Amino acid sequence: MINEYETHGELNPKLWIDDKLRNDLRKGFLKIAHHFYEFLEIDVPIQDIILIGSNANYNWTKYSDIDLHVIVNYLEIGDNLHLVKNYLHAKKSVWNSNYPLTFKGMNIELYAQDSNDNLHSTVGIYSLLNGVWIQKPNSKIISIDDDAITQKTKSYEYEIDALSQNDPKLEFKIKDILLRLRNLRSSGLEAEGEYSLENLAYKHLRNTGHIERLKQLLQTSTMGQLAMDLPINELKVHNTKINTNLINENMLDNEPSNNVDTIEEPNNLTSSTVVIGGVSYATAIWMKSQWELAGLSTKNVDFINHDDDSKFKKLKDTKNVTKIMGFSAGGRLIWDEIMLNSSRYKFIGLIDPSTSAVVFEKYKTGGLPTQVKSLSNSSNWKTDYPATAARLKVLEDKTYLTKTNLKHKEIPLAFFKKYGSSLNENNNLQESAKIGLVDTSKAQIKKFMLAMKNEGVETKQAFKLLMQHVSGKKLDDADWKFIKMQMKDVVKMIGLTTVAIAPGGTLVALLARALKVDKYMLPSSFKTEKEVTESLIMHVTKKRTLDDDGWHRVMKHMRGVEDPMGQWNHPGKCTMIPSNNITMQQVKYPVLGIDDTGNMQMMHPDKSYNYPGTKVFEIPHTPEWQTVIMQLRNAIQNGSTYAQ
Repeated sequence: MINEYETHGELNPKLWIDDKLRNDLRKGFLKIAHHFYEFLEIDVPIQDIILIGSNANYNWTKYSDIDLHVIVNYLEIGDNLHLVKNYLHAKKSVWNSNYPLTFKGMNIELYAQDSNDNLHSTVGIYSLLNGVWIQKPNSKIISIDDDAITQKTKSYEYEIDALSQNDPKLEFKIKDILLRLRNLRSSGLEAEGEYSLENLAYKHLRNTGHIERLKQLLQTSTMGQLAMDLPINELKVHNTKINTNLINENMLDNEPSNNVDTIEEPNNLTSSTVVIGGVSYATAIWMKSQWELAGLSTKNVDFINHDDDSKFKKLKDTKNVTKIMGFSAGGRLIWDEIMLNSSRYKFIGLIDPSTSAVVFEKYKTGGLPTQVKSLSNSSNWKTDYPATAARLKVLEDKTYLTKTNLKHKEIPLAFFKKYGSSLNENNNLQESAKIGLVDTSKAQIKKFMLAMKNEGVETKQAFKLLMQHVSGKKLDDADWKFIKMQMKDVVKMIGLTTVAIAPGGTLVALLARALKVDKYMLPSSFKTEKEVTESLIMHVTKKRTLDDDGWHRVMKHMRGVEDPMGQWNHPGKCTMIPSNNITMQQVKYPVLGIDDTGNMQMMHPDKSYNYPGTKVFEIPHTPEWQTVIMQLRNAIQNGSTYAQ
């Protein structure tokens, strides 16, 4: 099937000058593609890196994806093409989830294309490696055949087929896919109408039932959340019933009783450890042997192979995993956890780890979380993986990773011996039951409060809602859903399950029985947060300009850094720029800027901004600061002397 239709008279001017790709973009796209290739972890040569799709043709729109294809020979990866395709699609799916890259509002889509695939001869194909057209597009007519549609849809098909109802991030993943599909279809309809490649791809997914599957999964997920959030009238524990009507402000006036039979004993108190092996000899069984040689107990320890992502995910979902470590290729999964979930763990181990370019770029300047322990020797990687060796050496030289001169195979045993006392530490909260559940409850509350101090703004907001419930305020279903979403990792850290975060659940009971709200007020960090936000609101609405002391409090509470290099040197952190001229070149996320006179702008990637003041405070638009940014923008919209 081939469709033809009229198109634009020029290529997308955001990317092209006449028919030449902008040189800075070519270099940037090549850098991204090489990072993607290393992320794939395949030992085959790159044959070419191409730009294809609407942005290499005359049928582009402002919604069009930037399709970058890394060309490799699937048969050189493995003889089983089915497994090779599934592996590469899985890696693409993880990449899209972890690194949602854009340029001027256009999604940058990466794909590993088989060199044996052929597209229709009129499809525009531009070689990024060589900087030349392989196939120039026709400025008058574009032809689309079934192969092009298949290329566009199969990655979506894999992502949708791989969705699981047991995935805690299911709702987020579904909405992300639906948003990308909506933009995909809008792009096609705006450019060429009903018979555009993008719209035909959307129709193909609808005809194969993939769109319907997304809708059904979203409906099931939503119903499940609502069902979990329904009020619990009674909770049966140890053949005893807790009447949740007792959990109210009257209870809070009494000291905790020594008779705690009515408090639910937390489920899954035992902390668990996961050890991930590497390639070749470093199987799960071999890693276990090294662990035992170090004299460590294997109780509550799971050993898995480096490529068993599904088992690792299952362990995280079903156990209270607080310690993780990975050797060699197993470092890949550990790096992912450091980037996404580091606050969940009390111990994270990197054992001479494989280290991708993406990870290196993120941590080469800012260091690693304090719970990360390491042992590495970059020299072990020089012969076969020189790029990995170079990255590890930089991290070792900066002491972010602990350097050793041991051979690769010797390092796991040395690591287990070095950190043996921490790895064999008894984390089972049930041991404290010997001195009474009251002490256990107090210990859990103390641990919970310490954990909360290190959480982000939205988690602290969830805690405030929970404290309001304990104080007697009625919360609606939306409040409980927000609390569950924001606090699920924190409760796992203290040995509870997510069931604890519910009306009448364990956490509510512990707070109500162990705390006196009038005595145990919100931690000072929560009070400071409110004061700082209010002072910023007063500043941007021109009601009270911040002085030097005020800025000092803001910088201290928001962990700000004063540096003229701003987000370049401190990505994702609040920064103070001693200048009124701001460039967002190479910054890949929006940043809210506030100058010392109260003028505020949302700054976007690749643009430049000028402020009337003398310095600019930058708040990155990340999940940690999203609530603060929302409050500031709402304050402006509700009435201000400054309009964006």
